[in-house]
Amino acid sequence: MRIGVTILLEVLKKVDWRYCVEEISSKQLEQWQKWLRLLAGTQVDPVLADQIDLSGVIQESLMEAANAMNAESVDTKPSDVSPAWLRTVFANNLLDAFRRLRAAKRGLDRQVAFEQALDQSSARISNWLISDCSTPSEKLHEEERAMLLAHLMDSLPESQRQAIYLQCWHGWSLAEIAIHLNRSKPAVAGLIQRGLRQLRESIEKVSEK
Repeated sequence: MRIGVTILLEVLKKVDWRYCVEEISSKQLEQWQKWLRLLAGTQVDPVLADQIDLSGVIQESLMEAANAMNAESVDTKPSDVSPAWLRTVFANNLLDAFRRLRAAKRGLDRQVAFEQALDQSSARISNWLISDCSTPSEKLHEEERAMLLAHLMDSLPESQRQAIYLQCWHGWSLAEIAIHLNRSKPAVAGLIQRGLRQLRESIEKVSEK
């Protein structure tokens, strides 16, 4: 993770989350959609992003959440549908998409970069399914912080959001991002600078409430 996001997350820690809960709960599915986009953007290797239907996986996961919230099943109650529950559903759906992609490519002359991206993304997503030692209150705080970051990232123009994902989460160089986005290196640097500035300003406004 690069210094820009490190600083950004430090600012996020200062936010009083009580002012975010009501808004998030009133538009739950919409907020969850933004959160799943954040997870996809930060955890799925860009090499794979154009080869699987990420939007379809997100919609499938949200449909499962909506069905579970309306279900009268003893196994899944509406109160059980939480960000942690949804993350597990999304992880499983992503892993299914990765398996289908691997099967579709079987027997073809696959590139090493593709194989590495698939293995790394699969391992990264699988880690979501491993429970951690966080207390319930710590998990709640982390979920609320992630929801706010998802909302703020979703408010950025697509080009800024993608450039920030590629540099700050995937570690791509400006040159690599420039080729991927078909832009010059100065243009990419400007996208990242403006995007991070807007994120910091938005976070500071929330923290001042």
